[in-house]
Order: sequence, then C-alpha cells, then structure tokens
Amino acid sequence: MTAGRRYEEFGWHWERLYGQLLREGEAAHYRRLALRCGGPVAEPACGGGRLLAVLDDLAQPLYGWDLARPLLHIARRRVPRARLWQASLQAPALDRQVGLLALPLDALRLLRSTGEQRQFLAWAAARLLPGGLLAGDLTLPAAGLPAPLELPPVVQAGRSVTATVHWALEAEDLLEVTTFGSPGQVPVHCVDRYRQIDAGELQRLLRSSGWQLADWASDFAGTPYQSGAPRLVFTARPGGMPR
Repeated sequence: MTAGRRYEEFGWHWERLYGQLLREGEAAHYRRLALRCGGPVAEPACGGGRLLAVLDDLAQPLYGWDLARPLLHIARRRVPRARLWQASLQAPALDRQVGLLALPLDALRLLRSTGEQRQFLAWAAARLLPGGLLAGDLTLPAAGLPAPLELPPVVQAGRSVTATVHWALEAEDLLEVTTFGSPGQVPVHCVDRYRQIDAGELQRLLRSSGWQLADWASDFAGTPYQSGAPRLVFTARPGGMPR
C-alpha cells in the first residue's frame, strides 16, 4: 500500500502519531516567525492541521493543503477558519503571496529528488511577500533510526485495528513501514519514503537555488547548530545568486 492510500483508508493513524505532537519549543518558534513575518501563513503538507492550530488565535490568514482527504477533514474541524484544499506538495496551487511558508515535521524530505526540491524552492520564492521566510525543521541522519512503535488498538468501522511502525534505511531513503492488523484480516503494509538530507546538502541546495539562510539552529530554542546534531531548525529567504 502506498502512503497516499494509507492516509485515505487509515487517516486516524496520522492523528494518533502526529496530531497532538508538538516538540519542545516548536509552537513558540513558529508563532514567533508568523508574527515576525506578518501577512498570511501557509503550510504545505499540513496533515490534520497540527501546526495551523497553534497559530489559530493570531490575526493572520491561514492556508494549508494536503493530498489526503481524511487529514483535511481533521484539519477543517481543528482550524475552521483556515482555507484548506487538496493538493500535493509538488503542485500546491496557492494563488497569493504569504509571509511565512512553514515546513515542519520533515516535510521537505517528502520531495525525494533534487529536481523536485529545486522546483518547490522556485515556486516558494515567487509566493513569499517581501521579507517573507521559508521555515522548516529536519531530522538529520545523525539522529539514527527511531525506536519501533506499537499503537494501542482502535475501533474503526466496527472492528479493532492495531498499527505497528518501524523504520529502515534503503539507499538515500528513510523508510517508515506501518503494518495494520485486524482479527481475521490479512495484515496491510504500507511504506512512506523520506529523502535523507544532511545539513551540508541543505545548505548547497538552498544556495544553488537562489536562497539565503537566515537562521540555523539545532533546536527550536535557537541553540547554534553543530555538526553531528540530530535536528536542524532553519529559516531561509529568497535572494541569493543561484549557482
């Protein structure tokens, strides 16, 4: 099963894993950036509206899109005032400029080729207001593989469903492998693939695509980035000379 089908059929799974997940300092970090940039805020691959919800009390317009309809239903319930629509990260269809483009939870790693990454960055540069920022956070290869997860069963459509998650490496990809099980049913397996990106690769990608790094830290508190850190929190603005 592809990741797209996973979220069409098991949208609750994303909500169980990520819907209430806020890393230490994450909400305050993105709120600061939204207020600093002013103007609307947009979140590609917004899922169930986890981040948009922490910005909901700000006066700025909120936009988000995701490929999975069940997650958009969750996001609409969570943030009713946000403008949300179905689209992929590669084909966002945002028709206006914004102050902040937010890519939390490794969203940049969903772009699995340099070509896709460059295409997205070119689109993003054209959608930012003057002074606007692209902001994201990445789990770096130095973090290693997450520990396997086994989620408690939930009742869906009158049957109990369990989910187990483990991670593996395959060439340049991190694989997130989820197995759904239900009594008397054949287990369903699905795989998400995330492109492994290290700090040096991100620097080269941004600079070669005409972007300038604005901030570069190891956590949401702004601790200066050091080689070998497991996480990278960054902001960037368009305006560098492509190389």
